[in-house]
Amino acid sequence: MKSLESNRFLALDGWRGICALLVALMHFQGAGNIYDLSFIRHSGLFVDFFFVLSGFVIFHAYGTRLTSFANIAYFIDKRFARLWPLHISILCFLVALEFIKYFYMKSHIIPATNMPFDGVNSIGSIFTNILLIQSIGFQNSDTWNTASWSISVEFYTYILFAIIFAIRCSNRIYNLIITAALGGVAYYFFGSDITLGGYFFRCVYSFFMGAIVYNLYQRRPISNFISGKLISLIEFFLIASVIAYVINAKNLSVNMGASVIFALVIYVFASGAGILSRFISLKPFEFLGKLSYSIYMIHESVLIIIGRILNFAQSKFGTSIVVMRFSEESGKDVPVWFFHDKLSTDFSAILYMVLIVICSIFTYHCIEKPGQKIFTFIKA
Repeated sequence: MKSLESNRFLALDGWRGICALLVALMHFQGAGNIYDLSFIRHSGLFVDFFFVLSGFVIFHAYGTRLTSFANIAYFIDKRFARLWPLHISILCFLVALEFIKYFYMKSHIIPATNMPFDGVNSIGSIFTNILLIQSIGFQNSDTWNTASWSISVEFYTYILFAIIFAIRCSNRIYNLIITAALGGVAYYFFGSDITLGGYFFRCVYSFFMGAIVYNLYQRRPISNFISGKLISLIEFFLIASVIAYVINAKNLSVNMGASVIFALVIYVFASGAGILSRFISLKPFEFLGKLSYSIYMIHESVLIIIGRILNFAQSKFGTSIVVMRFSEESGKDVPVWFFHDKLSTDFSAILYMVLIVICSIFTYHCIEKPGQKIFTFIKA
C-alpha cells in the first residue's frame, strides 16, 4: 500500500521498522531464552534487507530524475543530509564518553586494561568516520559506532548509483544487472574483509538487486496478475521462508541468498495487496518505520551505557551480572548479561527494546528531522 500523501510504501516501511528492532535485539547480550534463538542470533542478515530496500526506494524516488549534474548533486546532498547528522551526533556522544573514561581513569588510577581512544576507538578513526569512509577500506575493523559501517558503504553506493544513471544507455536495466552481478562476484570473493572492500561490495550487490526489483515492480507489479487472496498466501509463505532461512543460515560473513529472498519479499509486499502487507501498513508499524534509522544507529550506544552501568553495579555491589559464555559466532567465550534467571533476562531484553524506541523518538525529532533541513545545501 503506497501512501498518496507521502508517496511511501507503507508495508515496506513496516518491514524496515521490524528489521531494525531485530538487529538491535541481536546485539543485546542477555543470556536468556531470546538470546538462544537462532533466528535472533542470525538477525544481522536483516542489514541486507535494508540494502535491498534502499535500492528499491531510491530507484522509485530518483530513477527518472538523475538526468543532469545539478540533479545528481541534489540527490547526493539529500542522501548526505539523511545519513550524516545522526551519525555525527552519535560519534560526538561516543567521543565524549571516551573523554569521561579518560578523566575517570586518571583521577581514580584505574588499571589500564581498556584504555580510552585505543583500538576501535582510536583518534585516527574519528576522522574516517567524519568522512564516512571508515568501512570502505580505510580501517581494518569496525570503529566507534560499529553499526555505522552500513551507512558508510551505502553513501558511496548512492554515488555509484548516480554515476550509473548518468551513463546514457538505451536500457539502464542492463547497467543495473551488470553492477549487481559484479558486486555479487566481488562480495563472494572478498566477503567480510573490510580492508578489501567486502562491506562495500555487499552493499552494492544488495542495493542494485533492489533497484532491479523496482524496475520489475514498475513494469509489472504482482497485483496486476495475481488475486489478493493468492497474494496473501504468498506473503505468509515468504514470511515463513524468511524465518526458516535466517534460522538455518550458515555462512553469515558471505550470505548472498539473503538478498535474493529479501528481494522477493519487497517485490510482493510493495503492492500492499495481501493481508500481511495491509497489517504492517498500520500506524504502529509505519511509526516504527519512521524511527528505523534511529533505532538502528543508536542501539549500540544504548548498549554501551547499559554495559557500563552494569559493570559499575557489579563492582560496587558484588553482584554477578556479567558472565562468560561460549559464542558460536566468534568461536570463543564472550561476556553476556544474566539477571537472576532466563525469564528475568528476557524481560530485560524487552525493556531494552522499549528504551530503544523511546530514545529513537527523541533522536528522530531532535536530530534526524532538523539535521535534514540544516544539511540540505542544494535546493531542488
